[in-house]
Amino acid sequence: MNIFGFDLATMADQACLSVRQFENRFVRQIGITPKYFARICRFYQAYEMKEFNPDLDWLSIALHTGYSDYQHLVKDFKQFAGTAPNTLIEQSTQNPERRLNIATGFRGV
Repeated sequence: MNIFGFDLATMADQACLSVRQFENRFVRQIGITPKYFARICRFYQAYEMKEFNPDLDWLSIALHTGYSDYQHLVKDFKQFAGTAPNTLIEQSTQNPERRLNIATGFRGV
């Protein structure tokens, strides 16, 4: 499995565990599977990329963050945020951090 630079076999090998042992320990300590965790991280990276680079289009962001296409990105946004990407970004403009211009995070492409 390789999701946006995440290779489960490599991670397991670095931890001196079998893939199965690594997955079981990950679930026990984190509460979700490594694959699901990688999806959450990719979703968040796409969100931050758009938030700090509003002129980028969603397709470019999707492809840059490892999604196969725009609809794949939308599926994750709906699952993790409960809404479409543009709606989430519009709602985030009301965040106190953004209004006070104190947000920090991903700023480059």
